[in-house]
Amino acid sequence: MNALRLEEITLQAVIAKLQAGWSQRIAQINEEKSDEVYCEPPLPESFYIGRMQMLDVFPACFVLPGPTAFREQGAHSMTTRQQVNIWVCERGESGPVLAKRLLRQVRAVIEVLYDDAPQEAAYVANTTTVGPYRLFPKETRPGAVFQQPEGEQPWKGATMIVFTAEQEEL
Repeated sequence: MNALRLEEITLQAVIAKLQAGWSQRIAQINEEKSDEVYCEPPLPESFYIGRMQMLDVFPACFVLPGPTAFREQGAHSMTTRQQVNIWVCERGESGPVLAKRLLRQVRAVIEVLYDDAPQEAAYVANTTTVGPYRLFPKETRPGAVFQQPEGEQPWKGATMIVFTAEQEEL
């Protein structure tokens, strides 16, 4: 084994795939819904590995590692199975607008990671080397979206999408 790739490569590959496909997916969803609730993709600088104390720009996306399991693949080789937690943070003028935006943003994330090329996989960022060869959505976990803000503040909320990512450790 030359070098382990582990979570860092997986997280970078997931972010690269989301940045490449989110704009097109959310535009398709906006067109399909054709109502007054319009969603924008996160800006490239609104993707984070790790946590932030405060957010100034919405929507934002946090991509965080969860537990990793190791499997023997053969003589001196292994694969990893990692949990990837993707938090989509959004805001809206009201609770119903915020809820719709979060639902649509979550849909865009799942469609990009699962269906965009390479399907169910992602390249190592800025290469043509496959990183996670299997990306599969496991569940969503809505955050607090129904707490009314104080004063003139917009409604803010987040939803987490849990993915499982499998990758060969080369």
